[in-house]
Amino acid sequence: MWISRQSVRQLRRRIDEGQPTACGIWSMARAVADGASTPGEGNTAGQYAEACAIAYLVTGEGRYARQAHEFVMDWTATWTAAELGLAHWALVAAVVQDCCYEAWTAAQQAQMTRLLVKLVDGQKEVEFHRGNPHDVNNNHWAVSHAGAAMAAMAAHGRAVDESGTKCDMTEAVAWARGRVAAFLMHHGDRGLYHEGLGYMAYPASFWAPMVLASRGFDGVDLVERFPNIRLMASSLYAAGAARAATTDEGLPPKRFGRKLSWNDDGQGWMQANPSVLLIHLAAREQQGALRWMYDRLSGVESPDGYERFSPDFCGWFFTLLYYPYDVPAVDPNGILPNHYTDSRQGISIFRNRYRDGEDTILGCYARTTFVGGHAQDDGGSIRLMALGHDWIMGGGQDRPEAEYQSVVTPADGNRPRPYGQGAVIWDQQTDCGGAFGMDLRKVSIGYHERYVAIDWSGRSGADVVLAVLDQVDDHLARQWNWNMTFEPGLVATTHDDGAGFTLAADDGCALTARFLASRPESIQVLRTRDSQRTYQGGYTRNYPGRPYIQARFASRPFLGIYVAMAIGKKTATQAVSAGGVDVRVGDWLWRRPFGVAIPQAYQPGVSGGLCKYPSGTFGFRAKK
Repeated sequence: MWISRQSVRQLRRRIDEGQPTACGIWSMARAVADGASTPGEGNTAGQYAEACAIAYLVTGEGRYARQAHEFVMDWTATWTAAELGLAHWALVAAVVQDCCYEAWTAAQQAQMTRLLVKLVDGQKEVEFHRGNPHDVNNNHWAVSHAGAAMAAMAAHGRAVDESGTKCDMTEAVAWARGRVAAFLMHHGDRGLYHEGLGYMAYPASFWAPMVLASRGFDGVDLVERFPNIRLMASSLYAAGAARAATTDEGLPPKRFGRKLSWNDDGQGWMQANPSVLLIHLAAREQQGALRWMYDRLSGVESPDGYERFSPDFCGWFFTLLYYPYDVPAVDPNGILPNHYTDSRQGISIFRNRYRDGEDTILGCYARTTFVGGHAQDDGGSIRLMALGHDWIMGGGQDRPEAEYQSVVTPADGNRPRPYGQGAVIWDQQTDCGGAFGMDLRKVSIGYHERYVAIDWSGRSGADVVLAVLDQVDDHLARQWNWNMTFEPGLVATTHDDGAGFTLAADDGCALTARFLASRPESIQVLRTRDSQRTYQGGYTRNYPGRPYIQARFASRPFLGIYVAMAIGKKTATQAVSAGGVDVRVGDWLWRRPFGVAIPQAYQPGVSGGLCKYPSGTFGFRAKK
């Protein structure tokens, strides 16, 4: 499915020639296969079998193939009804079968093939779970059915007994692959999926190798059917930065790379097989730039002391085969996007450059489509990293409450159930940033528009200036809370005049925020609750809370919460209002940060919402 005689020859040649990625993976795999290094657990469970399969391909020594077979049979001896576990077994078993089949005895071949058939059937016996394996709106659907598809392809045409009786898995392949195709329909025009970037990468760890196995099995190519998948790599890498990720548990990180995150997801980069497989599926003109990013986040250019080469879910094997060896790494600037919006999901990314851990990345999420799976009340949320810090974050693992998501919420806690969905009403890229607008009336149960603008020109003296306007026309006379979760370790202080706050990092970087329109009644520094998740594999993780700012606003007919934030390597000059939505930072005047989306004479807190009153003025009449 993945292996051919030609690919094995190429693999051995690259190692003989000292190609850094191939040699790096081979060195680690050989150490695991020979018992000199401890194989991984969790998402890297089965790594010993993977390493032995790699060792067999490289050396041709049959003992490694036999070791891989023995491990898989022992590993799967105690059966599970957990569909994710079955899929993981199927992935590893299919890789081992594809690499090692010819080195086994007839009895060993039949034993592995019977296991693969059982793994396909096992995905049809999990109906007593809570619906996830058979809910196409959930990531479990893709994981379970992609695992079944790979197992079926690996078993098809192989003998299931020593007399040579061969199994016909044609229908099983069509069934499982067809269900994976249904899952891919839920990806947007930029390849994004609605459960967040982490829960987009996780199922891709199964469906992406299945897509490539399908090409080798019978030539069916799902990427031809869903060409938007080709943009998935560039969309994900646009949200990632070459800086260390702190673990959600607060433990020292083992892996490098960081990304913006939404939903039940950590901020660590996806150190699994999609890091490379999605590059392989991308357009060739992007592959050199994506290789540049991969090398710094996961590969040979990543810092020493971190696990490399995307080890999760047989990542060593797939990286060894599908790394873009023949495409030179090139500077991503001018090739990968500095801005995109996925119209189905309502996620928009703005990025100043591709260089290092100090890159500025802004994410806005309108939550335009949400059909199931992991859910948080994060419609209208924003995320921001710059200068090596996460200035604006979400609640993180199992903390779906709206006040943790860096959004504006009614103080009475009245929110729709299920969580509401917003709409994109403005999307503009500029030379030094851009602006994005969201209609959040179905999120906030009241007329609510949020506009976000960013400038990274440096003309203000600050490295980044961010403007956020929330216009709320509330007929229910409610108080409102403006919330912003930020990176643990930043020190928050409120300003003496009650109209702003500062976040300071120990390296001298700081964010200074000022409320330029409606004045808050209070500003508090709070902490989200701690949380805990128990995963299907049976292990439990504890997640300490994160700090957040909450500013309380009194009820008024037209509530305009207008915040300008200046971020710099030294305490940035405070932003002040220059009339309307214009902002002055130092000697620099930022005129109309949101472009023509906001009328020239608009007065936050005085003018009405622009969806309801496009001129910004109640009772406006066109001139005759």
